[in-house]
Amino acid sequence: PNCPDVENGFFGSVEAISKKGVAALFANLDRCRDTLPYHQGWGEDLFLQKCMDGSGVGNQADYDLVADSTCPKRSSDCRPGAAAAFHPFKSLDTWMGCWRAAAPPGLA
Repeated sequence: PNCPDVENGFFGSVEAISKKGVAALFANLDRCRDTLPYHQGWGEDLFLQKCMDGSGVGNQADYDLVADSTCPKRSSDCRPGAAAAFHPFKSLDTWMGCWRAAAPPGLA
């Protein structure tokens, strides 16, 4: 999970999965497609989480990986070193503003 205090906290701009997790996902993908109610408006993040949960894949929480204002009690803190990824920035102007704020001096 990368978002605390929510039931399904595997969401946002980054989902990190181990090689063994990916192997389990692909080994169980058909079963997941056949049994999970993803047609009810799930995104890829919820589908991945539920499929891997049902396939016995464990998880490791990392709440500092993504600065994501769609995660309750979190913000899109665009300062250097705040996170590996920032979410959500849907327009070019907001994305560039965050990138300029987060980039090391001399890079932006």
